[in-house]
Amino acid sequence: MIHFLAVIFLVLPTEQSELLNEARKLYFRLDQPGCISEELFEILQQNTKKTAVLLAYEGAAEASSAGCAVFPLSKLKRFNHGKNKIEQAIRQDSLDAEIRFIRYSIQSRAPAFLGYTDAVEKDFAYLMHVLSQNQTLFDNALLRKNILSFLLQSSQITDRQIALLQEMLNTETE
Repeated sequence: MIHFLAVIFLVLPTEQSELLNEARKLYFRLDQPGCISEELFEILQQNTKKTAVLLAYEGAAEASSAGCAVFPLSKLKRFNHGKNKIEQAIRQDSLDAEIRFIRYSIQSRAPAFLGYTDAVEKDFAYLMHVLSQNQTLFDNALLRKNILSFLLQSSQITDRQIALLQEMLNTETE
């Protein structure tokens, strides 16, 4: 019995890590043609041992999959379910920068009539603060680069913020 539990505890973190890497990879492809969000949502929904970060990715995938639905009510239902999962992940770990980025990315692109834009400025400020304070904030260099690139494409950022993000991005590619 002890050997069985040891195997479970050794395999589970590896599976979670692989799942997180897959989620990250697919997440930054959501703007490509097709409904990648539905694929990501299905993969993450099957995982029963969700960390807060995986829950946030699942919520973001579900919210993003609203664009793949045909009927307006289905679109709204998907978006709201996804939004609720993101907020649940925030409640579980509000200081996790990756979760805050996920919420920021969904809120910054959500139509205003959905009423899910209340934390855009707060999350952007938080991300700018933690990124400028910690050069090794994210355990994955590609993730950090993708986040910096996404933030650079954000609307309504100042020239100073653009310069800072560009400097951080240049440091990543050197």
